[in-house]
Amino acid sequence: MKPFLSKTVAEQVAGHLRQEMEEGRLSGIMPGVLKLEAETGDGRAKIRNAQLEAMKIKNTGMAVTIDIGSVREHPVNKYDVGLRLSRWAMRHQYGAADLVPSGPIYKSHKVEGSAIRVSFDHAENGLMLGIKEGYEPVKPTPGADIPWLSIQAKDGTWHWAKGELDGADLIVRSDGVKEPVAVRYAYTQYPTGFNLYNQNGLPASPFSTNGY
Repeated sequence: MKPFLSKTVAEQVAGHLRQEMEEGRLSGIMPGVLKLEAETGDGRAKIRNAQLEAMKIKNTGMAVTIDIGSVREHPVNKYDVGLRLSRWAMRHQYGAADLVPSGPIYKSHKVEGSAIRVSFDHAENGLMLGIKEGYEPVKPTPGADIPWLSIQAKDGTWHWAKGELDGADLIVRSDGVKEPVAVRYAYTQYPTGFNLYNQNGLPASPFSTNGY
């Protein structure tokens, strides 16, 4: 499926269901596209980015599942998938105002000299690094490196980058880039070693600040 079709299809499905059920405020909650070991390239990364755009559809949410994928299309761990989907419903459909519905979702970025500061929704209590193993809660790993960060230079080239947490923000820089313009995180088919979470133990969604 082409990335732009993912958002278009989501709009069509949501509109059709809401019309058929005569419920214009019906919530739509989708699981994020999983990582799949058997594939290479950036195809799934582009679809994940299209899913982020689809979240702009009114009353639409997404459960990030990038940290529980496997070699199979459907993960063995459906427990955490179900819990994360239910958080969106509890928050937005059933009024659980104090429940954090998701892991960090890219919101905006700002160039600060040779670095880029990335801000997120659903990270009000701060970001953390951690590791998810099986069905166990995320274990914090403070001080760990953040893999799969890349930064784009003014000439359009991409460079691997380092990141540091600053409360609810992520600051990204690369020694070889003095004038950065964009950032990507986990923008690949199968991002192993995924470790960026909010303080609630929910994973950040992969993203690209300049689209596909």
